[in-house]
Amino acid sequence: MKPAITDALTKADPNMTADRAQQLAQRFLDGPKNAGGAPKPGDVDNDGDSH
Repeated sequence: MKPAITDALTKADPNMTADRAQQLAQRFLDGPKNAGGAPKPGDVDNDGDSH
């Protein structure tokens, strides 16, 4: 399932790197981890990482 999600992400955004698409696909499969609370330092888009 992860390769299909990665492929869909890179097709939807041709500027997205394969590594970033794989990160997002894994996060989608893992489910929410940072639900609620304050964002972490450097987490500019409040999604649990520093990107």
